Amino acid sequence: MNVEKATCNTLARTITRQDANPNTYNPSDDFSYQRGLQTAYLETPPEYFGIRSSDGSLMNDLFQSISPRYQSMFTDTLEYGLELERKAHTVLNDFVAIREKFSDNKMCLLSLERSEKLIYLALMARQSNNDELTDQERQKYADVFTSLSIELYGAPDADLANDIECHGIGNFLSSIDDIRGGVQEYLSDKYPGFFDNLGLEDDKLYETPSICHTFNVALDYLKQQDKDWGDWQIVWSESTLIETKPELKQIWIGKNRSPETGAKLKGIIAHELLRHAQSAVNGAKTGDTLMELGMPGYGNAEEGIAILFDFAITGNISEKAIDRYVNIAAALGLIRLPDGTTPKLLRSELTAKATERSKSRSPNKNETEIELEIIPQIARIYQGTPGNQAISGVYTQGAMYLNGLIDVCNYIREEIAKGRTVPEIIDYMMRGKFDPNNVNHREYEANL
Repeated sequence: MNVEKATCNTLARTITRQDANPNTYNPSDDFSYQRGLQTAYLETPPEYFGIRSSDGSLMNDLFQSISPRYQSMFTDTLEYGLELERKAHTVLNDFVAIREKFSDNKMCLLSLERSEKLIYLALMARQSNNDELTDQERQKYADVFTSLSIELYGAPDADLANDIECHGIGNFLSSIDDIRGGVQEYLSDKYPGFFDNLGLEDDKLYETPSICHTFNVALDYLKQQDKDWGDWQIVWSESTLIETKPELKQIWIGKNRSPETGAKLKGIIAHELLRHAQSAVNGAKTGDTLMELGMPGYGNAEEGIAILFDFAITGNISEKAIDRYVNIAAALGLIRLPDGTTPKLLRSELTAKATERSKSRSPNKNETEIELEIIPQIARIYQGTPGNQAISGVYTQGAMYLNGLIDVCNYIREEIAKGRTVPEIIDYMMRGKFDPNNVNHREYEANL
């Protein structure tokens, strides 16, 4: 292993292990957004964390500061502190020295660049909610917030978003169906009898205890096949989410999650265990922490492969991922109305639109059920800025799921055209948590 990789590996492990205590680690829920902060936390050299608040990392505090709590979603009241802002500026100044120190380390420089953008994202959110400024000034900060978010996570493709809005998901699924068969066969060969062993009935609804039990059955299968799964656990969280935590070697099952059909649960297990967790297990085998926990900017590929595995098993893509994509497009002003206009929808307008969509899909849902479904979805999109008539920015992280899927499918097609087989391509992508479309990631992986 060369010096650059050894340094990055040591830095990443130093950072990720210090807060990885399941007894003190607070699970995220639908109304806090810790994925972005965890990405920054994993990617940043430890010198950055020389300035820490009393209750956790600065990045954690920064992202909490732009995450509205459930009670505040209806009033857009967000809490900020001058001390927090001061720390952020101090760290940005320190980045100059850190960049010089690691000037020959490409991966660490990429991490610094991404972390710097994340800090500026939080600061732009702070200023967009600063009532000491004029609305015009606050909107300028909100616009920069949106631009930074697009740099970090990308934006929906306008043509695709409009096609889904007008015709549903059918055309898109048809466009990637050429990839599905090969991936489905790969998973079947790689994990023989895996899904049959789960004992799920496709049309039956499974409550959270059964979901947790099924994940344990799936994990037991993997442990029998590979001893490197030995430390992994299925644990409860207080959320509605199912999340993979590679730094803890855990899968979190939200106690408040809605029931899932057996068919959907198979796809979720493929998504979480066979991609998110398996790529961490494989990455650990290389001895490199970035391969285990994620290279800077790997998120699009990570989610894209996970959704591809889900699609290969179920033949469908989750409504949440689709709705998230179209809703972000509507907030950015990419959806064409019948009169040809493309207005940027505000929080209240998008909430109304999403509510109507939910009602048309599920007429038997009551108002409370719809509200609990819609409020978190829309809050994620306007996280950080008020999202009202005067000041509105857009947080585009949710676009990376479908964008990542498209990129991964294109990569597979390109590699097939070069003469590689689907198993060879997927085995390569499963070596760890990296983006096969990123030349810096490919170079790093090749030199391990």
